Amino acid sequence: MCGMGRTGKMHAWQWEGLTSPPDIQLNGKGLAGGYAPLAAVLISDKVANVFFNGSRAFINGYTYQLHAVGCRAALEVLKVMKDESLVEQCNQRGLFLEKTLKMQLDDHPHVGDIR
Repeated sequence: MCGMGRTGKMHAWQWEGLTSPPDIQLNGKGLAGGYAPLAAVLISDKVANVFFNGSRAFINGYTYQLHAVGCRAALEVLKVMKDESLVEQCNQRGLFLEKTLKMQLDDHPHVGDIR
């Protein structure tokens, strides 16, 4: 899971107590904030080395990859996220929402697990 800050951490897997990022991570719509179509695959050195040290049969490219507009949109989105502390804001608002929902609905017969 990625999340792009929407879970209160930059990457949703960071809530799982992992000591290092997953070997493969996909970042989609949130990366460029919807301003331009862009997705990315992040891979660990371990995975990258399999490709680079192997036959290189899967090292390929596409005519529509690395589009400058999408990449620029992503850079600006990441800058705004950092400058305006949006990940921390998501975390604080998430804690507030969880507290409020538990106060209002914790004993409701049709509500199960608030988390």
